Amino acid sequence: MVRIHFFIPDNPNPLNFRYYHAIVVLAEGLKKEKIEYFGNTDYWYDPINQEYLITKAPEKYRADVNIYLGKCFEEAKIRIDKSRVNILLDTSDGMFTCSSEKRFMQFDLIFKAHYNSNYNYSEKVKPWPFALSNRIIDTIDETRVSKQEDKVLVNFRGGHTLRKLVIANFHPLLADKYLIDDSTEVKLKTSDFERIENVKDIHKSYLYQTAQRHNPKYFERLNGALFTSVFGGFVMLKPIRKYKMRPPFRQLFKHQVLLSGIKINSKNYFMYQYDSWRFWESLYADTVPIHLDFEEWGAVLPVMPVNGVHYIGVKNFDFEACAEYIKSLSHEQIKQIAENGKKWVIENYTPAKVTQYVVEEINKMKKLK
Repeated sequence: MVRIHFFIPDNPNPLNFRYYHAIVVLAEGLKKEKIEYFGNTDYWYDPINQEYLITKAPEKYRADVNIYLGKCFEEAKIRIDKSRVNILLDTSDGMFTCSSEKRFMQFDLIFKAHYNSNYNYSEKVKPWPFALSNRIIDTIDETRVSKQEDKVLVNFRGGHTLRKLVIANFHPLLADKYLIDDSTEVKLKTSDFERIENVKDIHKSYLYQTAQRHNPKYFERLNGALFTSVFGGFVMLKPIRKYKMRPPFRQLFKHQVLLSGIKINSKNYFMYQYDSWRFWESLYADTVPIHLDFEEWGAVLPVMPVNGVHYIGVKNFDFEACAEYIKSLSHEQIKQIAENGKKWVIENYTPAKVTQYVVEEINKMKKLK
C-alpha cells in the first residue's frame, strides 16, 4: 500500500490562516480510501471529532510519495528526495506559475490548476480540478431550500477582466426576466483566539481556516437561486505559436481585453485562471452555473463537463445568444441541468474520486519508468 507525505507551508500567525483547498480535498480522499498519509505539520482541524485531518509525521518517516504544495516548495527551498515519487500541486493563480519553470521539472508529476490547452506544458504536467471538499458538500446539504427564486446569483470576489465584461455586457440581458442578485453576505464576526482547537463552532472554525471563505448564508443563497454566475479568469491575446512565453514577451501579450482593439473571440484570445470554488459549489448545489464554454476556450479538466448538460457556457462571447437561450428554458429544463451537474460532479470530483485520479496518474508514471 502506498504511503503519502504532504509538505505544507506552516501557519506562522494563528489568526491569519492560509487555506490549501487542494491539500484538504486530497487528504479527505486518502482518508476515505484508507491510504496512509502524514504531513510535515498538523493541518485542517475538525472541531466535531476534535482531530486534525493531517497530522505531523513521526520522526524519520519515509513515504513512497512526497506531495508538495508549490508555495511550500518555493518558500522552504526544499531539496526533494529523488529516491521517492515527488509530486507538486501547482494551484497558484495566474498563467506563469511554477509549472512553467524549468527548476520544477525535477518533480515526477505536476498537477496544475487552470490547465489550458492553448499553452504547451511538459508531459509531466497534468490538469488539476478545484473539486469538492467535505466542507462544501456538507454545508450545501445543510442549507438546501424548499423553493428557489427566479434569480441569478452574482457573488464575485476578485475583479477579473472576464467578470467586468460579464457585468457590463451579459447580466443586463438577463435582467428583464431574472433578478440579478449581486448583494453580498454580512461577514461573520470573528474574535481573537490562541489556538484553532479552542474554536468549537464548526462554521466559525471553517471561517478561520478558509481565510474568510466560508459562510452558510452564501450556500443557502446558492441553493436558492435558479442560476449562479460563476465567471472567473482573465482573457489574454493568444501568442502566434503555442510555446512557453519568455519574460520579454509576457507583457506584449498580456493585454487587458477591455483595452484591446482586437476582436474579442476564441480565435484571438484564450482564457486563464478560469477555475474557482464557486463553479464546483454551484455544480453540487441546486443552482445552474453559468460560465464561458470550457472546451471552446481551452480549459482542461480530467473529466470535462458538457455545455448545456451540466452547466451553461457562453460561446465566443455571444452574450446575447446565451441570454436568449437561458430565458427560453422552462423551469423543468433548468432543474434538469442542475440535477445533471450535481450527478456529474458527484461521479467525478468528490475527494475520493480526486484521490483515485492522482493514484492512477502515479501508477501510469511508474509504468513509464
